[in-house]
Amino acid sequence: MAEKTLMIELRHPFIVNMVGTFKDSERLFIAMEYVSGGELYGYIQERDGVLKPEEAPFVYASVTTMIDHIHKRNFIYRDLKPENLLITADGYLKLIDFGFAKELHKSERTFTCVGTLEYMAPEVLALSGHGYEADWWSAGVLFYEAQHECSPFIKDDPEAEDKEIIMKIRDPGFKMVIDAPGVTPPMAELISGLLTHDSDARWDAKHVHDCAFFKDFDWLALIRQTMPTPLAIPMSTGPFDTQSFEPDIDPGRTGPELLEMHVEPYDMSSNAWDAEF
Repeated sequence: MAEKTLMIELRHPFIVNMVGTFKDSERLFIAMEYVSGGELYGYIQERDGVLKPEEAPFVYASVTTMIDHIHKRNFIYRDLKPENLLITADGYLKLIDFGFAKELHKSERTFTCVGTLEYMAPEVLALSGHGYEADWWSAGVLFYEAQHECSPFIKDDPEAEDKEIIMKIRDPGFKMVIDAPGVTPPMAELISGLLTHDSDARWDAKHVHDCAFFKDFDWLALIRQTMPTPLAIPMSTGPFDTQSFEPDIDPGRTGPELLEMHVEPYDMSSNAWDAEF
C-alpha cells in the first residue's frame, strides 16, 4: 500500500508509470508500464563494465532528476542501484521498484536499516537516523561503480564479506580511490561530493546541478527528452520485445499469448475485485 501511495504521487518521465491497481481479499496488484530495454546493470556489464564518456553525463543527470523529484514530493527512495534502472525503447531511463521507499519530510529521520548493502549510506548502517542524504550517497556509489566496474568497498577485495563491507562504509577514514581511466577531475569531484561521510556536508541536487561536470549540460533538453540518447538500444521486435530479459517461462511464447494467460482456479466474481484507476 505504501508503494501504491508513492507511485500515485510521482509523475516523472524517468520514473515507471503506474497504470492502475486492483485487488482481491488478500492481494494488491499494481499494473505498471512495460520497459523493454533491460537493466542498466546488464547494459554496463555488456560494455566492459563501465559507461562511455558520452554516456556518463546522460545517465548521471537522469538519476539526479529522478531522486530530486522523489525528494520534492516528500519521499525517500533507499534502493538506488543499476538493477533498478531500466532502459526504455527510445533510450531513456526509468526508475523502478519502490518497495523500500517511504514518505519522509526533509526535517524528519527514519531508522530502519533497509536497502542493498553496497549502496547503503553510513548513517543507515549506523542506525543513527537517515534522511534524503542517504539517496545521494547511493547515487555516488552508483556513479563510482559505473566507472570502476565495482563499488569502492570491494575494489581491493572482490570477495569481501558483508561485515568487511559494512566496516568500510561506516569508517570515516576509509579512502576511496577514484582512479579509473575515464574519470576526469570534474567527475571525480562529483563522485567525492556524493560519497562524503558527513551527511550534512554531502552533495544534494543543487550541488550536482551546479558542479563543473555538468557545466555545459542541457538539463531542459534531457527532461523534455529532446536530447539524443547516447545509449545503444537493441533493435526492437515490437511492443512485446523481451530480448533484454532472461525469460522465466517458456521462451517460445509470444507476447499476445502471454496476455491471454491466466491462473485457474481463481475467483473472478464481481465481489472479489475492486478496480481502482
